[in-house]
Amino acid sequence: MDHLAMKRRLGRDVCRVLELALGTLASEEIGEEIGLSAKSGERMAVKLVDGAIVKLMAEYARRDAADREAA
Repeated sequence: MDHLAMKRRLGRDVCRVLELALGTLASEEIGEEIGLSAKSGERMAVKLVDGAIVKLMAEYARRDAADREAA
């Protein structure tokens, strides 16, 4: 699966959170980038990043299962 296909499957919001998390921003800064405020934004950003990682891992697992089935 190519990068663009993965981005389409994950969705714009999940990809945005992952891109922010892969950068040098702290949780609070990620929350601010998404439009959340201060400490509640920091806590929500951590949850969003965790959720985005879970979705990414699930998509890779789905892709790997499809590859094994096709082989």
